[in-house]
Amino acid sequence: LTGKTEEELPLTRKRFKEARYVDEVYPFVWRNFSDAGYITLYAEDAARIGTFTYRLKVGFKDQPTDHYMRTFFQKAEEMLSNLKCLGSVPLHKEWFRYTSEFMERYSAPKFLLAFHSLLSHDDINLVEVADEDTMLHLKNLKESGAFDNALVIVMADHGHRFAEFRATHQGQLEERLPFFSLSLPKRFREGSGRTAWKNLKINKERLVVFYEICFYALCAVQ
Repeated sequence: LTGKTEEELPLTRKRFKEARYVDEVYPFVWRNFSDAGYITLYAEDAARIGTFTYRLKVGFKDQPTDHYMRTFFQKAEEMLSNLKCLGSVPLHKEWFRYTSEFMERYSAPKFLLAFHSLLSHDDINLVEVADEDTMLHLKNLKESGAFDNALVIVMADHGHRFAEFRATHQGQLEERLPFFSLSLPKRFREGSGRTAWKNLKINKERLVVFYEICFYALCAVQ
């Protein structure tokens, strides 16, 4: 989300006195989108083990994006013993509802990063619970026209690290090679982005790292 390695960035790890808040020193990609007039959203459902809070200094000093879900899930973790559901509704379905409403709410361009991990973090077999709902969520957004002018990425951050499946050859591969998919709008693929689309299809057979995806995203917003 910065286009840089941790070694290239200022120190932010918890146990160091000189550690800084991440938003004070990290050049997050969503800032480029904000500067270009985008409405931004960053959300994680695991407040206790969040990307920028688990091993880094308390995360963000200020709210990083226009919409930010951390305070909601902090309170939910205090009040609920099991976050698989909110009331009678599965958490992932509430997640989809919230992101769909965000997409519908604004006519301005939008940057949305939603990281859902509570369902599968401790048991990889629970992922299938959300299979059909995920398909319907993406299908509904596509049919509504939300993806007509959008770069859409669906991905995992890593495979399972500690289940029995991890001991298999397939599990070893998936831990370091998680699922990643990317969709570009048809008018971009067939118009101004024809060359970029051609290169992307070639590069899918090569080693491509997340820094390159960040680079393409920055090129798009510029």
